[in-house]
Amino acid sequence: MNDITEIITSNFSELDKLLENYYIPISIVGKVYGNYSSKDKVERIRGLNTFRNFYNEKAGDYKSCYLLYQNNLERIGLERITSTFNNLCKTHSKTKIALCGHGKEQEFCYRHILKNFLAENNINVVNNEKVDMSLQKKLWKYDEYKTRGHFNLDDEIIGRKLQGSKWIVAKTMPKNPHSYTLRKDMGDDNLFLKIASHIRYFGKIEIFEGVAYRVFYHNGYKYWDHPCDLLNNNVDLINRAIVN
Repeated sequence: MNDITEIITSNFSELDKLLENYYIPISIVGKVYGNYSSKDKVERIRGLNTFRNFYNEKAGDYKSCYLLYQNNLERIGLERITSTFNNLCKTHSKTKIALCGHGKEQEFCYRHILKNFLAENNINVVNNEKVDMSLQKKLWKYDEYKTRGHFNLDDEIIGRKLQGSKWIVAKTMPKNPHSYTLRKDMGDDNLFLKIASHIRYFGKIEIFEGVAYRVFYHNGYKYWDHPCDLLNNNVDLINRAIVN
């Protein structure tokens, strides 16, 4: 890190200002989407992206977003991150770096997770945005599904309803053999959505192929549904697999 004199955080909307002040803007979410000027001048860290987190973030499941991103940082490792910083400084003949993300002001943003990761490894990132890191850390522990609650359905009732549902073998994920039942086949939208909420409330977070799911275990099976929206209204299928 000898080539770097300063690391800050910023929103993508500040790209022009960052470039004018001789910073190297680095995306901490992978490819930059959105109508940002100068986004073609944004650099990236190989392997660091958030495209698999899209639905978790859309559903407000910041706890899963944090776990996914933190796992990715640990997988990539500090050495790749710092060597990327140093190489970019040499390439651009600059010494200042800006870690850029989408969140505004005190909103959840992955750049603050990276900032914390660097701080834990004794690499200072200037608090130029005056971000309250204690608030960010609360967001990382915030469980949206626990906040929503559930519908007081008994596990046994849910188990019997799911057991009697129509299950279709999934053919698109050979590494994860499972079946699924469709909302339209249950014949009761209201009950289906209550079951989906029950699964998310009582299920535990499990990461598979870079995606976080809430997995509910019952009678030798595990059930999960994909995070789709803030209120669960768009859930259209529930997955099931035999517990080995």
